[in-house]
Amino acid sequence: MGERKGEYSSILLALATAGVGVILAYALACAVLYGDETQGNILLSVDGGLAAGLKACMSVAVLFSLPIKMFPASQIVEEALFTHDTAAGEGAEEEGGGAAEAARGAQQAGGGHSHACGRTAARTALALVSLLTALSLPDFKFLVALSGALNVGVIAFVLPPLMYVLLARGAMRPASVAAHGLLCALGTVVTVLCTAMVVAQKLHPAGGELPPTPPPLDTYEVEDPLESYDWRAGG
Repeated sequence: MGERKGEYSSILLALATAGVGVILAYALACAVLYGDETQGNILLSVDGGLAAGLKACMSVAVLFSLPIKMFPASQIVEEALFTHDTAAGEGAEEEGGGAAEAARGAQQAGGGHSHACGRTAARTALALVSLLTALSLPDFKFLVALSGALNVGVIAFVLPPLMYVLLARGAMRPASVAAHGLLCALGTVVTVLCTAMVVAQKLHPAGGELPPTPPPLDTYEVEDPLESYDWRAGG
């Protein structure tokens, strides 16, 4: 757990208080400023130079955070594709230093270059899959909203207290366990509610109701002008 594990509770409480406070204050400010016209993505409500700057910052943040997001996927793919190389190296290390050096030298001489190319190809393929998915989806905004609703609450409120309780459950007081459990439950409720709201807005968009279908033409009663025409009077 580390030498400073006792500070975790105070750090978690401070971050949770600050994070929830900032989110609530920002949401309240948006509701007061824009009222009923507040968009689900607040950047759609802001216009002018401020909006352009915020969108540029968001794009830069997404661009530079993409390698961090792709790293777990690349690890899983590379482990599945190149696990035999790792297993061979570990087996050689268990047998002895000389065998390990020989196996490492053989890998570097024979297949080191091909393995590096294979890993690069796997990472490139993952990036291309993400790019093609983003370009082919008809409603990318819904995908972003759904992934945010599913992931933000889990990453911020569910996993940290859950992992801490699992790692230090033997040394925690009952009150601390209850507090962490409450935070985990709160994150679960927020995740479920946000996900349900995103899906409901997609299925039943506001103002997206179709106008009523007009009745068929054969139900209208149209008067024939020839029947009401007075031929003897000439009109």
